Amino acid sequence: MQYKTCPKCKSNIDHGEKCDCDREKAHPKKTKQTNTHIGKVLTAPLTHENALIKRGYKHIAGVDEVGRGCVAGPVVACAVIMPPGLSIPGVNDSKLLNASTREKLADSIKRAAIAYRVEFVEAAVIDEVGIQAAICFAMGRALRHIDTGGGKPGIALIDGKPLDLSIVPDIEQKYIVRGDSQSHSIAAASILAKVERDAFMVDMHERYPDYGFNQHKGYGTMYHYNAIGENGLCDLHRRSFLKRLGAQA
Repeated sequence: MQYKTCPKCKSNIDHGEKCDCDREKAHPKKTKQTNTHIGKVLTAPLTHENALIKRGYKHIAGVDEVGRGCVAGPVVACAVIMPPGLSIPGVNDSKLLNASTREKLADSIKRAAIAYRVEFVEAAVIDEVGIQAAICFAMGRALRHIDTGGGKPGIALIDGKPLDLSIVPDIEQKYIVRGDSQSHSIAAASILAKVERDAFMVDMHERYPDYGFNQHKGYGTMYHYNAIGENGLCDLHRRSFLKRLGAQA
């Protein structure tokens, strides 16, 4: 079999055939644009917020949590209300951002926000009531105690699927799957919650220096499990999670 070389992509193709790069040029794939590109960083859109503003909603709160899957430390929730129409470049799901970027964006979010509130639920409570109830407690407290200066939020945009337990019965709620990348307000909440929780775990490293909390922030890394094997559990560890994962509790 003899081949010829595509002059554009330099791949080998059969004589008489068109290269795939020509086909893709002739029939480009259609993609749905849901995020605004800022260099290599995506900015979560205001689509959900703008639609609610048109319907007359005011004080739209974005709500998210971090620390759900950790084996140590609290679960942390944040509610944040941003000015209508404001988009901060680079604000997106906190998991997509490095620590330095998150911290810079957190400062910008705090300066711009109408109001925000961060709430912690510690490991002992998580063990007692379960992680889902603990998340509801944290989100509920954040929404109840956020100070808008003019009453409670009109509606809460919450990341994920609807929870079994009610968060705040008297505040309307809308759940958005992958909301931390689909809603600017939820993305802002995810960043604030992540920065606050990480700072807490770094502080806890000073109290419990044998576990490396300043590095893994309480997630179940091999280093963390080895440290538990050598030192046992401390007050930050979630006994219920460690039993389920087969660690010594």
